[in-house]
Amino acid sequence: MKVYELDGEYREAGERPITEESVQDLREPINGDYVYNGQFDTDLEYWDFQPFEPSDLFGGAGEVTVVDGEANVTISDPGDQPYAVQFVQPNVPLENGERYKLSFDARSSGDRGMVVNVSGPEQGFARYLSDKSVELSSNYQTYSYEFEMENGTDPHSRIEFNMGQSSNLPVWIDNVSLVKLPKDPNASKKSSSDRKLYLQWNIRSRR
Repeated sequence: MKVYELDGEYREAGERPITEESVQDLREPINGDYVYNGQFDTDLEYWDFQPFEPSDLFGGAGEVTVVDGEANVTISDPGDQPYAVQFVQPNVPLENGERYKLSFDARSSGDRGMVVNVSGPEQGFARYLSDKSVELSSNYQTYSYEFEMENGTDPHSRIEFNMGQSSNLPVWIDNVSLVKLPKDPNASKKSSSDRKLYLQWNIRSRR
């Protein structure tokens, strides 16, 4: 396993096997949603906190509980990296060429930051949704990000909430969702049009 740092460097932390499973072999979306238990109705099922050994590997420490249907992350030590305090949902299947929308509600007890992404732990922690800096306040806000899965199909992607480094203020998270977006009906037309323009340019350039 490689641990990804925001400055582009990698830190080795052992190896994880590459699976041969396809997306069809794994979990299906529930009512179109690829996040399981995104409203924390069944406590922390399908979610992991500090998914590395030891849990303070990067200097961060804290705990997560479900309070009134919300995931509440309390932080005793923010550590020295954004991923030092990390709350994730693993094993989220993403298909090459598909577009997705990640959304969630979040707040804190004051102003603080958080970094959110969708990554591939078995693919060198490649970012399928690049790191998004989220500014939290004491008021709940809804955040949403759209992205296209440009990498190969990954049945073991994961959604990351990184709360280390910036502050020891607590974070509340709820209504986490990842849905597949409809394909652009004009995509094939645009591709065909671009191809025609390229051929026309290529023919003219050879005259």
